[in-house]
Amino acid sequence: MVAARALPALHGLSDAELLAFATAEQRALVTENVADFAELHRAAIVTGHRHYGLIFTSPRQFSRTTRAIGHLVRALDAFLDAHRTDDALESQTWWLEPAID
Repeated sequence: MVAARALPALHGLSDAELLAFATAEQRALVTENVADFAELHRAAIVTGHRHYGLIFTSPRQFSRTTRAIGHLVRALDAFLDAHRTDDALESQTWWLEPAID
């Protein structure tokens, strides 16, 4: 897992450029920006391009407070554990659900 904020080369990229980077790296992308990335997903499907998955989250579902961030991390870990193959998320969108503790 790599946060876009952690890599200076990703700062200031457009959403399309960020998705292209994730695709080139064969990585799924986790985002709260559902509207823009859902449109990029639709455009990719229409044009026959693929990506390695979009995982949508919501701050209502996963609070971003320091005390609560562990819920997001556990949910991502459980999600990725359930989707282990390299192509498990290919050209799909998913809503992240809380992990069952």
